[in-house]
Amino acid sequence: MRSALVVVTLLGSAAVVAPGCGDDGNGARDDAGVDDVVEAEAETGADTVPDSHPDSDAASDGDADAEPDGDVPDPDADAEPDGDAPDGDGGVPPCTDDTDCTVPNPSPPYADGSTQICLDEVCVAGCREAADCAPSHTCDPTTNRCVMCLSDTDCTLPNPSPPYQRGTSEICEDYLCTAGCRLDVDCLLGYICQERRCVEGCRTDRDCSTPLKCVDLICRRLCTTNADCRSTPATPICDTHSALCVECMTNSDCLRHAPERPVCDMTTHACGCAADADCSAFPHAAAGICDVASDVCIGCRTDADCIPGFSCDTDHACV
Repeated sequence: MRSALVVVTLLGSAAVVAPGCGDDGNGARDDAGVDDVVEAEAETGADTVPDSHPDSDAASDGDADAEPDGDVPDPDADAEPDGDAPDGDGGVPPCTDDTDCTVPNPSPPYADGSTQICLDEVCVAGCREAADCAPSHTCDPTTNRCVMCLSDTDCTLPNPSPPYQRGTSEICEDYLCTAGCRLDVDCLLGYICQERRCVEGCRTDRDCSTPLKCVDLICRRLCTTNADCRSTPATPICDTHSALCVECMTNSDCLRHAPERPVCDMTTHACGCAADADCSAFPHAAAGICDVASDVCIGCRTDADCIPGFSCDTDHACV
């Protein structure tokens, strides 16, 4: 006959009763034996028979440690509310309009008491109008930055005269006010406007003072004789072919007024030298020497250029 196991459950504990303890072996139940087992478990609080399924204990323990459904922790409980979430711009406060920005602008170029503005939802130093800028500054609406000028009318300081015409003001270049010109009339007589600066020169005779004439963009004195050139000592000779006063027409012209530059260049009509042979020996010098870089005859370059007993000084003279 096959034996039977009797399982009794009491307060969540299971007791296995083997045949003979609660069974007479013929299938008849022995209630006294079962009652004894139940009474023993009630007193000790433990199962009389070891659990043959350890996994059941693990599952049971896991369920015991779990919190009831009503007490399950919310993973978002400790998260900050959306309105208090930190921004991603290194601490720069986000903004929706200028009233959200309270940090003062630097002065200058911004006006004292002005505050930052809201650009792309970030507070930054900037301006909306000229009143937001320091004196002598204005607001560039394309960049919202205070600059010295946007046009010449923003520049009020006078240009220096000469070379600029009296009464003209500085001009605006790269947002800065600087001395300059736009037209030839911004320059004094004898000057023209080149690359926004007044420089010596002319375009017509009207740009030159009388009796000068405009020749090759330069105001020159026209002449018929050397007497017409007396007022220009640097160019005392009249070139009758061009009617211009020049430095020389012959070598003798150079020897008279510029002996250290004894040779006349017939192309430029300027005095100078091209080789040592063009120069006469200076006092105490062994021979004539031409400083080609400056087109001027000198006494010496080194002590060897001087006669015995003399040396070459810093002025290129044998002493």
